[in-house]
Amino acid sequence: MLTFAVVSVQLCGHGFGVWGLVIASYAVQLVWVLTTWTVAGWQLGARHSRPLFRVWRELATFSLLLGCGPW
Repeated sequence: MLTFAVVSVQLCGHGFGVWGLVIASYAVQLVWVLTTWTVAGWQLGARHSRPLFRVWRELATFSLLLGCGPW
């Protein structure tokens, strides 16, 4: 909330209008992602951060099973 308040007030005060609110929303998401990565200990380029086909196939199979239920 603090990120949204600071960014939106600054941008709207400098004449961005409604776009200041849009940019502030993106800034909030960016701060959320960076904070989450920091807390989780994720590092850009780390060996375990590469996408693996095996993991993707497992997740895709699971999601297909969720969508094909009798309900």
